[in-house]
Amino acid sequence: MSENKPTKKYLELVEPRLDEIKAWARDGVSEEKIAERVGVAYSTFRDYRNKNSALSAALKKSKEHYDNEVVDSLHKNTLGGVITLKTPIKIKKTYFENGKKVREEEEIVIAEREEYVKPDTLAQMYWLNNRQASKWKAKPIEDGDNQNESVTVNFIVKDVSGGENDR
Repeated sequence: MSENKPTKKYLELVEPRLDEIKAWARDGVSEEKIAERVGVAYSTFRDYRNKNSALSAALKKSKEHYDNEVVDSLHKNTLGGVITLKTPIKIKKTYFENGKKVREEEEIVIAEREEYVKPDTLAQMYWLNNRQASKWKAKPIEDGDNQNESVTVNFIVKDVSGGENDR
C-alpha cells in the first residue's frame, strides 16, 4: 500500500468519519454504501482505501474483529460452561462513637459470582448444520443427490415509488 499525502477531499469527507466508517463496516455495510454515505464515488473510495492505511485498517479490523467475536460467542454458547457475573451491591457502613451512631455511609461495590450456563442446543444445531452439513442437516445430502438443481424463487419487491412489482 503506497501511503501518499491525503487529498483535501479525503481530509474533509472521509478522515473525520473514520469512527463512523468502522461502525458501518462492523455492521456489515458494504464499501459501496459507505462511499455513498461519505459522499464520494466508490472508485474514489477504493483509491482512498488503497492509499490510506488508516482507512484500510479501519475497514479490515472492524469486519474481522467483530466477525471473530461473534464466532467466539457462538462457540461459547454451543459448549456452555461457567461464566463470571458482576453484580453491583450496596454496602452500608454505620459508625459509632461511645455507643451512639454518628454517621452512615453507603458504597457500591462490584461482586463477582460464578454461574453455570447450559449448552445452547440451537447454537449446536446451527454449528453442526454449517460445519458438517452432510451429517447433520435435517435432510442430509447424500452422494447420489443432484446438487446442481436450480430453484426458482418468486418474491415481491416494493419499488422506490411504493408500488409492488413481481420479480
